[in-house]
Amino acid sequence: MMPAMKPGLLILLLTLSVGAFAAKPKPATPPKPATPTGNWGAGTKEQDLSKPAEVVEKPKAFTATADEVSAGSFVSVEKGARITNTINNDTVIQQGAKPAKASDLQIGDVITGTRKQVSDTEYTVVKITKFVHKAAKPAPKKGA
Repeated sequence: MMPAMKPGLLILLLTLSVGAFAAKPKPATPPKPATPTGNWGAGTKEQDLSKPAEVVEKPKAFTATADEVSAGSFVSVEKGARITNTINNDTVIQQGAKPAKASDLQIGDVITGTRKQVSDTEYTVVKITKFVHKAAKPAPKKGA
């Protein structure tokens, strides 16, 4: 049998063996490339950071009923407010897959498409994808 070791000696041996594993060198990471200063490469431009960045608004989907129709715009009443939707030369107007004209819109049409907000009550229509004329409800027949 082996003579009994002192606990202090065991702790010392374990500490030395654990320290040997921890002392292994780690692989070197490559240095980060320096950022260019002064000369800007082709295709890049300097940005004036004193001005706020220009926010480009994406068009949002909408569905509205045309309560009034005029050349170049239609008005809808949404949540009690009159919303003016402007149609310009860049507006794409389609009836499903077929091209259409702004003059095809009528009062009472339910119009679906995308638009950008100009103010609280004004929008610029980017694309009209579909418009459906809502048939007027027939007058109730008088009882017989």
